[in-house]
Amino acid sequence: MTRKYKIAFVSSWNPDNKQSWSGTLYSMKRALELHGQVDWINVRSKILERVAVRLVWIYGFFVKRLTGQDYVWMRNIPLSHVRGYLIRSQLKKKNYDFVFAPAASNEIAFLNTDIPIIFVSDATFLAFNGLYHVSASLDDLVAVEANLAEERALERADVISFPSQWAVDTAISDYGLPATKVHLNRFGSNFRKLEANSVIKNLDVCRLFFLGIDWLRKGGDIVVESCDVLISRGIAVELTICGCELPAEYEREYITHIPFLDKNNAEDELRLVELFHDAHFFFMPSQGECYGMVYAEASSAALPSIACDVGGVASVVTSRNGVLLPRESKPEDYAKVIEDLFTDQEQYNQLSKSARLFYEECLDWSIWSQDIIDAFEALNTKKQA
Repeated sequence: MTRKYKIAFVSSWNPDNKQSWSGTLYSMKRALELHGQVDWINVRSKILERVAVRLVWIYGFFVKRLTGQDYVWMRNIPLSHVRGYLIRSQLKKKNYDFVFAPAASNEIAFLNTDIPIIFVSDATFLAFNGLYHVSASLDDLVAVEANLAEERALERADVISFPSQWAVDTAISDYGLPATKVHLNRFGSNFRKLEANSVIKNLDVCRLFFLGIDWLRKGGDIVVESCDVLISRGIAVELTICGCELPAEYEREYITHIPFLDKNNAEDELRLVELFHDAHFFFMPSQGECYGMVYAEASSAALPSIACDVGGVASVVTSRNGVLLPRESKPEDYAKVIEDLFTDQEQYNQLSKSARLFYEECLDWSIWSQDIIDAFEALNTKKQA
Protein backbone atom coordinates (compact mmCIF):
# COMPACT_ATOMS: atom_id res chain seq x y z
CA MET A 1 0.00 0.00 0.00
CA THR A 2 1.34 3.43 -0.97
CA ARG A 3 2.03 5.62 2.02
CA LYS A 4 0.13 8.89 2.38
CA TYR A 5 2.05 11.89 3.66
CA LYS A 6 1.21 14.96 5.73
CA ILE A 7 2.56 17.92 3.80
CA ALA A 8 2.89 21.50 5.04
CA PHE A 9 2.46 23.85 2.05
CA VAL A 10 4.34 27.04 2.95
CA SER A 11 3.49 30.06 0.84
CA SER A 12 2.43 33.67 1.31
CA TRP A 13 0.03 33.13 -1.61
CA ASN A 14 -3.15 31.11 -1.35
CA PRO A 15 -2.60 27.88 -3.34
CA ASP A 16 -6.36 27.41 -3.70
CA ASN A 17 -6.53 30.61 -5.74
CA LYS A 18 -5.96 29.79 -9.42
CA GLN A 19 -4.42 33.22 -9.97
CA SER A 20 -1.54 32.63 -7.53
CA TRP A 21 1.64 32.39 -9.62
CA SER A 22 -0.55 31.99 -12.75
CA GLY A 23 -2.16 28.87 -11.30
CA THR A 24 1.12 27.09 -10.57
CA LEU A 25 0.56 26.85 -6.81
CA TYR A 26 -2.96 25.51 -7.40
CA SER A 27 -1.61 22.83 -9.74
CA MET A 28 1.17 21.91 -7.33
CA LYS A 29 -1.18 21.53 -4.39
CA ARG A 30 -3.62 19.37 -6.37
CA ALA A 31 -0.78 17.18 -7.62
CA LEU A 32 0.66 16.71 -4.13
CA GLU A 33 -2.79 15.79 -2.80
CA LEU A 34 -2.44 12.59 -4.82
CA HIS A 35 0.12 11.58 -2.19
CA GLY A 36 -1.56 12.66 1.03
CA GLN A 37 -2.95 15.56 3.04
CA VAL A 38 -1.72 19.02 2.07
CA ASP A 39 -2.26 21.91 4.50
CA TRP A 40 -1.62 25.51 3.53
CA ILE A 41 0.41 27.18 6.27
CA ASN A 42 -1.18 30.62 6.15
CA VAL A 43 0.59 33.34 8.11
CA ARG A 44 -0.96 36.29 6.31
CA SER A 45 -3.97 36.29 8.60
CA LYS A 46 -1.82 36.62 11.74
CA ILE A 47 -1.74 40.01 13.48
CA LEU A 48 2.05 39.99 13.83
CA GLU A 49 2.42 39.39 10.08
CA ARG A 50 0.02 42.20 9.24
CA VAL A 51 1.81 44.67 11.53
CA ALA A 52 5.22 43.69 10.13
CA VAL A 53 4.01 44.00 6.53
CA ARG A 54 2.52 47.43 7.25
CA LEU A 55 5.73 48.73 8.82
CA VAL A 56 7.86 47.41 5.96
CA TRP A 57 5.44 48.89 3.40
CA ILE A 58 5.72 52.32 5.07
CA TYR A 59 9.51 52.03 4.99
CA GLY A 60 9.35 51.15 1.30
CA PHE A 61 7.12 54.15 0.62
CA PHE A 62 9.71 56.55 2.01
CA VAL A 63 12.54 54.77 0.17
CA LYS A 64 10.64 55.34 -3.09
CA ARG A 65 9.99 59.01 -2.26
CA LEU A 66 13.61 59.69 -1.30
CA THR A 67 15.53 57.63 -3.88
CA GLY A 68 13.05 57.03 -6.70
CA GLN A 69 13.87 53.31 -6.52
CA ASP A 70 11.43 50.53 -5.74
CA TYR A 71 11.64 48.72 -2.41
CA VAL A 72 10.14 45.24 -2.65
CA TRP A 73 8.76 44.75 0.84
CA MET A 74 8.30 40.99 0.34
CA ARG A 75 12.12 40.61 0.37
CA ASN A 76 12.60 42.34 3.72
CA ILE A 77 14.85 40.36 6.11
CA PRO A 78 13.10 41.36 9.38
CA LEU A 79 9.81 40.27 7.75
CA SER A 80 11.46 36.98 6.85
CA HIS A 81 12.30 36.45 10.53
CA VAL A 82 8.69 37.17 11.50
CA ARG A 83 7.37 34.71 8.95
CA GLY A 84 9.83 32.04 10.04
CA TYR A 85 8.60 32.38 13.62
CA LEU A 86 4.92 32.25 12.64
CA ILE A 87 5.42 29.25 10.31
CA ARG A 88 7.31 27.35 12.98
CA SER A 89 4.47 27.95 15.43
CA GLN A 90 1.95 26.46 13.00
CA LEU A 91 4.14 23.48 12.12
CA LYS A 92 4.12 22.41 15.76
CA LYS A 93 0.36 21.80 15.61
CA LYS A 94 0.66 18.67 13.44
CA ASN A 95 3.23 15.96 12.79
CA TYR A 96 4.15 16.85 9.20
CA ASP A 97 6.36 14.62 7.07
CA PHE A 98 7.86 17.50 5.12
CA VAL A 99 7.56 21.20 4.36
CA PHE A 100 6.89 22.09 0.73
CA ALA A 101 8.02 25.65 -0.03
CA PRO A 102 7.35 26.87 -3.60
CA ALA A 103 8.94 30.24 -4.46
CA ALA A 104 9.20 30.79 -0.71
CA SER A 105 12.81 31.75 -0.04
CA ASN A 106 11.72 34.62 2.20
CA GLU A 107 9.42 32.32 4.18
CA ILE A 108 11.96 29.57 4.92
CA ALA A 109 15.21 31.55 5.09
CA PHE A 110 14.97 31.84 8.88
CA LEU A 111 12.61 28.94 9.55
CA ASN A 112 13.90 26.89 12.47
CA THR A 113 12.49 23.36 12.22
CA ASP A 114 13.67 19.75 12.12
CA ILE A 115 11.07 18.88 9.48
CA PRO A 116 12.65 18.26 6.04
CA ILE A 117 12.13 21.16 3.62
CA ILE A 118 11.61 20.83 -0.13
CA PHE A 119 12.19 24.17 -1.87
CA VAL A 120 10.83 24.67 -5.39
CA SER A 121 11.26 27.64 -7.71
CA ASP A 122 11.73 28.43 -11.39
CA ALA A 123 15.05 30.23 -10.80
CA THR A 124 17.28 31.65 -8.08
CA PHE A 125 17.47 35.37 -7.43
CA LEU A 126 20.86 35.72 -9.15
CA ALA A 127 19.68 33.81 -12.23
CA PHE A 128 16.44 35.78 -12.35
CA ASN A 129 18.27 39.08 -11.98
CA GLY A 130 20.78 38.11 -14.66
CA LEU A 131 17.93 37.32 -17.06
CA TYR A 132 15.61 40.25 -16.31
CA HIS A 133 18.06 42.83 -14.84
CA VAL A 134 15.52 43.70 -12.15
CA SER A 135 18.04 45.14 -9.68
CA ALA A 136 18.55 48.20 -11.91
CA SER A 137 15.18 49.57 -10.79
CA LEU A 138 15.42 48.41 -7.17
CA ASP A 139 16.83 49.96 -4.03
CA ASP A 140 20.31 48.53 -3.41
CA LEU A 141 19.21 47.07 -0.08
CA VAL A 142 16.52 44.99 -1.82
CA ALA A 143 19.06 43.14 -3.95
CA VAL A 144 21.22 42.45 -0.89
CA GLU A 145 18.24 41.22 1.14
CA ALA A 146 16.86 39.13 -1.72
CA ASN A 147 20.16 37.38 -2.30
CA LEU A 148 20.70 36.82 1.42
CA ALA A 149 17.25 35.25 1.76
CA GLU A 150 17.95 33.10 -1.29
CA GLU A 151 21.28 31.90 0.12
CA ARG A 152 19.71 31.06 3.46
CA ALA A 153 16.75 29.27 1.88
CA LEU A 154 18.95 27.16 -0.41
CA GLU A 155 21.20 26.28 2.53
CA ARG A 156 18.20 25.49 4.74
CA ALA A 157 16.38 23.29 2.20
CA ASP A 158 17.03 19.54 2.19
CA VAL A 159 15.81 19.11 -1.39
CA ILE A 160 15.84 21.80 -4.09
CA SER A 161 13.80 21.43 -7.29
CA PHE A 162 13.81 23.52 -10.47
CA PRO A 163 11.89 22.95 -13.73
CA SER A 164 14.82 23.61 -16.08
CA GLN A 165 18.44 22.57 -16.54
CA TRP A 166 19.35 26.24 -16.79
CA ALA A 167 17.95 26.92 -13.31
CA VAL A 168 19.69 23.83 -11.91
CA ASP A 169 23.06 24.78 -13.42
CA THR A 170 22.92 28.43 -12.34
CA ALA A 171 21.89 27.48 -8.80
CA ILE A 172 24.83 25.11 -8.48
CA SER A 173 27.36 27.54 -9.99
CA ASP A 174 26.11 30.77 -8.37
CA TYR A 175 25.50 29.41 -4.87
CA GLY A 176 27.97 26.54 -4.65
CA LEU A 177 25.26 23.94 -4.06
CA PRO A 178 26.06 20.23 -4.15
CA ALA A 179 24.65 18.70 -7.34
CA THR A 180 23.07 15.85 -5.34
CA LYS A 181 20.81 18.35 -3.58
CA VAL A 182 19.40 19.99 -6.72
CA HIS A 183 16.83 18.24 -8.92
CA LEU A 184 15.34 18.87 -12.36
CA ASN A 185 11.56 18.38 -12.29
CA ARG A 186 9.64 19.99 -15.16
CA PHE A 187 6.45 21.88 -14.34
CA GLY A 188 3.21 20.84 -16.02
CA SER A 189 0.32 22.66 -17.64
CA ASN A 190 -1.94 24.91 -15.56
CA PHE A 191 -4.69 24.66 -18.15
CA ARG A 192 -6.57 21.45 -17.37
CA LYS A 193 -9.23 21.81 -20.06
CA LEU A 194 -6.75 21.43 -22.91
CA GLU A 195 -6.61 18.07 -24.67
CA ALA A 196 -5.12 16.82 -27.90
CA ASN A 197 -7.21 17.74 -30.94
CA SER A 198 -7.67 14.62 -33.09
CA VAL A 199 -8.84 16.66 -36.11
CA ILE A 200 -6.26 16.87 -38.89
CA LYS A 201 -5.75 20.59 -39.45
CA ASN A 202 -6.10 22.04 -42.91
CA LEU A 203 -2.90 23.72 -44.02
CA ASP A 204 -4.53 26.33 -46.25
CA VAL A 205 -3.90 29.31 -43.96
CA CYS A 206 -1.09 29.35 -41.39
CA ARG A 207 -2.75 30.15 -38.04
CA LEU A 208 -0.39 31.42 -35.35
CA PHE A 209 -1.21 32.07 -31.69
CA PHE A 210 0.69 34.49 -29.42
CA LEU A 211 -0.27 34.66 -25.72
CA GLY A 212 1.58 36.96 -23.33
CA ILE A 213 1.32 40.09 -21.19
CA ASP A 214 4.68 41.77 -21.79
CA TRP A 215 4.72 42.62 -25.52
CA LEU A 216 8.45 43.23 -25.97
CA ARG A 217 9.83 40.65 -23.52
CA LYS A 218 7.59 37.95 -24.95
CA GLY A 219 8.76 38.77 -28.47
CA GLY A 220 5.55 40.25 -29.87
CA ASP A 221 7.43 42.46 -32.29
CA ILE A 222 9.37 39.46 -33.63
CA VAL A 223 6.10 37.56 -34.14
CA VAL A 224 4.50 40.26 -36.30
CA GLU A 225 7.66 40.90 -38.28
CA SER A 226 8.01 37.15 -38.91
CA CYS A 227 4.44 37.04 -40.18
CA ASP A 228 5.19 39.92 -42.54
CA VAL A 229 8.05 37.84 -43.95
CA LEU A 230 5.79 34.80 -44.38
CA ILE A 231 3.23 36.85 -46.29
CA SER A 232 5.95 38.26 -48.53
CA ARG A 233 6.84 34.65 -49.35
CA GLY A 234 3.28 33.84 -50.38
CA ILE A 235 2.13 32.13 -47.16
CA ALA A 236 -1.36 33.13 -46.05
CA VAL A 237 -1.28 34.02 -42.35
CA GLU A 238 -3.78 34.55 -39.54
CA LEU A 239 -2.31 35.71 -36.24
CA THR A 240 -4.17 35.88 -32.92
CA ILE A 241 -2.56 38.05 -30.25
CA CYS A 242 -3.96 37.68 -26.75
CA GLY A 243 -3.14 39.03 -23.29
CA CYS A 244 -1.41 42.31 -24.07
CA GLU A 245 -1.79 45.70 -25.68
CA LEU A 246 -1.00 45.76 -29.40
CA PRO A 247 1.19 48.76 -30.32
CA ALA A 248 -0.34 50.80 -33.16
CA GLU A 249 2.69 50.32 -35.40
CA TYR A 250 2.15 46.56 -35.34
CA GLU A 251 -1.51 46.55 -36.31
CA ARG A 252 -2.17 44.41 -39.39
CA GLU A 253 -5.24 43.17 -41.27
CA TYR A 254 -4.29 39.56 -40.61
CA ILE A 255 -4.20 40.09 -36.82
CA THR A 256 -7.03 39.33 -34.41
CA HIS A 257 -6.33 41.12 -31.14
CA ILE A 258 -7.86 39.92 -27.85
CA PRO A 259 -6.60 42.12 -24.98
CA PHE A 260 -7.39 39.70 -22.16
CA LEU A 261 -8.99 36.34 -21.39
CA ASP A 262 -9.44 34.99 -17.85
CA LYS A 263 -9.02 31.23 -17.34
CA ASN A 264 -11.20 31.48 -14.24
CA ASN A 265 -14.12 32.66 -16.38
CA ALA A 266 -15.92 29.77 -18.11
CA GLU A 267 -16.55 31.61 -21.37
CA ASP A 268 -13.03 32.98 -21.56
CA GLU A 269 -11.60 29.57 -20.76
CA LEU A 270 -13.57 28.00 -23.60
CA ARG A 271 -12.32 30.71 -25.95
CA LEU A 272 -8.72 29.98 -24.93
CA VAL A 273 -9.26 26.28 -25.61
CA GLU A 274 -10.50 27.14 -29.10
CA LEU A 275 -7.50 29.37 -29.76
CA PHE A 276 -5.05 26.63 -28.82
CA HIS A 277 -6.93 24.06 -30.89
CA ASP A 278 -7.42 26.25 -33.97
CA ALA A 279 -3.80 27.32 -34.32
CA HIS A 280 -1.06 25.51 -36.20
CA PHE A 281 1.72 26.94 -34.03
CA PHE A 282 2.10 28.57 -30.66
CA PHE A 283 4.54 31.36 -31.46
CA MET A 284 6.12 33.14 -28.50
CA PRO A 285 9.86 33.87 -29.01
CA SER A 286 10.27 35.30 -25.52
CA GLN A 287 13.53 37.21 -24.99
CA GLY A 288 13.50 36.55 -21.24
CA GLU A 289 11.89 33.49 -19.67
CA CYS A 290 12.71 31.36 -16.63
CA TYR A 291 10.59 28.49 -17.94
CA GLY A 292 7.34 29.22 -19.79
CA MET A 293 4.29 27.34 -18.51
CA VAL A 294 2.37 28.26 -21.65
CA TYR A 295 4.63 26.04 -23.76
CA ALA A 296 3.50 23.08 -21.64
CA GLU A 297 -0.09 24.16 -22.19
CA ALA A 298 0.46 24.28 -25.93
CA SER A 299 1.93 20.78 -25.86
CA SER A 300 -1.09 19.47 -23.98
CA ALA A 301 -3.18 20.65 -26.97
CA ALA A 302 -0.77 18.94 -29.42
CA LEU A 303 0.25 22.42 -30.60
CA PRO A 304 3.91 22.79 -31.66
CA SER A 305 5.77 25.75 -30.16
CA ILE A 306 8.17 28.13 -31.89
CA ALA A 307 10.40 29.68 -29.23
CA CYS A 308 13.72 31.33 -28.43
CA ASP A 309 16.51 29.53 -26.57
CA VAL A 310 16.73 31.75 -23.51
CA GLY A 311 16.71 31.05 -19.77
CA GLY A 312 15.01 27.75 -18.99
CA VAL A 313 12.92 27.46 -22.16
CA ALA A 314 15.12 24.65 -23.53
CA SER A 315 13.70 22.30 -20.89
CA VAL A 316 10.07 22.85 -21.91
CA VAL A 317 10.53 23.29 -25.67
CA THR A 318 12.59 20.61 -27.40
CA SER A 319 12.65 18.99 -30.83
CA ARG A 320 9.84 16.76 -29.54
CA ASN A 321 7.29 19.56 -29.22
CA GLY A 322 8.56 22.45 -31.31
CA VAL A 323 11.55 24.38 -32.56
CA LEU A 324 13.98 26.39 -30.47
CA LEU A 325 15.96 29.14 -32.20
CA PRO A 326 19.07 30.98 -30.96
CA ARG A 327 18.53 34.34 -29.27
CA GLU A 328 20.21 36.21 -32.13
CA SER A 329 17.69 34.84 -34.64
CA LYS A 330 15.92 37.31 -36.92
CA PRO A 331 12.28 37.34 -38.10
CA GLU A 332 13.48 35.79 -41.37
CA ASP A 333 14.85 32.81 -39.42
CA TYR A 334 11.58 32.24 -37.59
CA ALA A 335 9.64 32.61 -40.84
CA LYS A 336 11.84 29.98 -42.52
CA VAL A 337 11.21 27.44 -39.73
CA ILE A 338 7.45 28.03 -39.81
CA GLU A 339 7.30 27.88 -43.60
CA ASP A 340 9.24 24.59 -43.76
CA LEU A 341 6.96 22.90 -41.22
CA PHE A 342 3.74 24.38 -42.55
CA THR A 343 4.35 23.31 -46.13
CA ASP A 344 5.11 19.70 -45.12
CA GLN A 345 1.86 18.23 -43.75
CA GLU A 346 3.38 14.88 -42.80
CA GLN A 347 6.21 16.49 -40.86
CA TYR A 348 3.80 18.92 -39.19
CA ASN A 349 1.38 16.15 -38.14
CA GLN A 350 4.24 14.12 -36.69
CA LEU A 351 5.43 17.09 -34.63
CA SER A 352 1.89 17.75 -33.41
CA LYS A 353 1.49 14.15 -32.20
CA SER A 354 4.96 14.23 -30.68
CA ALA A 355 4.12 17.43 -28.77
CA ARG A 356 1.20 15.75 -27.04
CA LEU A 357 3.30 12.68 -26.23
CA PHE A 358 6.02 14.90 -24.77
CA TYR A 359 3.39 16.51 -22.55
CA GLU A 360 2.10 13.13 -21.35
CA GLU A 361 5.59 11.81 -20.63
CA CYS A 362 7.34 14.90 -19.27
CA LEU A 363 5.01 17.84 -18.63
CA ASP A 364 2.19 16.35 -16.56
CA TRP A 365 1.81 17.51 -12.95
CA SER A 366 1.28 13.93 -11.72
CA ILE A 367 4.77 13.07 -12.99
CA TRP A 368 6.16 16.15 -11.25
CA SER A 369 4.53 15.29 -7.92
CA GLN A 370 5.80 11.70 -8.05
CA ASP A 371 9.30 13.05 -8.65
CA ILE A 372 8.97 15.29 -5.58
CA ILE A 373 7.83 12.34 -3.45
CA ASP A 374 10.67 10.18 -4.82
CA ALA A 375 13.18 12.89 -3.85
CA PHE A 376 11.74 13.05 -0.33
CA GLU A 377 11.80 9.27 0.08
CA ALA A 378 15.39 9.13 -1.18
CA LEU A 379 16.29 11.78 1.42
CA ASN A 380 14.63 9.70 4.14
CA THR A 381 16.45 6.56 3.06
CA LYS A 382 19.77 8.42 3.08
CA LYS A 383 19.15 9.77 6.59
CA GLN A 384 18.24 6.33 7.92
CA ALA A 385 21.25 4.62 6.37
